[in-house]
Amino acid sequence: MIFDRLWVTLALVAYSTVIAIVLTIPLAFLAALRKNQATDNLIKFLFICFMSMPAFWLGILLVLVFSVYIPIFPVSGLNGGVFGLLHSLFLPALVIALSTAALTVRSLRSSIIAVLNADYIDTAYAKGMSRMQILRRHVFRNSLLSTISVLGVHTSWVIGGTVVIEAVFALPGLGGLMVSSIAARDYPMVQGLTVTFAVLVVLINLAADLAYVAADPRVELS
Repeated sequence: MIFDRLWVTLALVAYSTVIAIVLTIPLAFLAALRKNQATDNLIKFLFICFMSMPAFWLGILLVLVFSVYIPIFPVSGLNGGVFGLLHSLFLPALVIALSTAALTVRSLRSSIIAVLNADYIDTAYAKGMSRMQILRRHVFRNSLLSTISVLGVHTSWVIGGTVVIEAVFALPGLGGLMVSSIAARDYPMVQGLTVTFAVLVVLINLAADLAYVAADPRVELS
């Protein structure tokens, strides 16, 4: 029963992580390059709001807007096929992604600002490199390190937080199975799910460490 529902939770977490990364990188660069300007303040304000919103409330709000009033996405459940799965998981993944991006945008913005003030950036400008080359070769990679750690920790938290999202959108994942098992007092199932969540958290932290090493070859795994 756990393996039958595991893929739904993994797909939801992976989808939300991709959306969060897509939101984080351009918005963090935009906020950092326009530090303390109106654009920077607007981005910080919006993501503070998203971080403060309860996940269940934001999920219900998105369902009302994009499933009831503007019927673009399904209210609940899963559709068949790859595109159907991506379509039906978009709203729950977006809810998770907005809370994730609220943390990663702030972290990446701060890292970008710190890197832009480093001495080697001035040296790169003195060598005649264009701004785009400096951002791509020097700023982007050196700014990712702290953000990778934040993303790994938050994704580990998201594994357990999918219980609420799966309940709001009626998704047949591990979260729904956990709720029904607790209600039925199925203790072996609850124990099995707890171990499964723990293993997933360990694997996500391992993936974050490997990504950290890939981003900074100076770091060695011990």
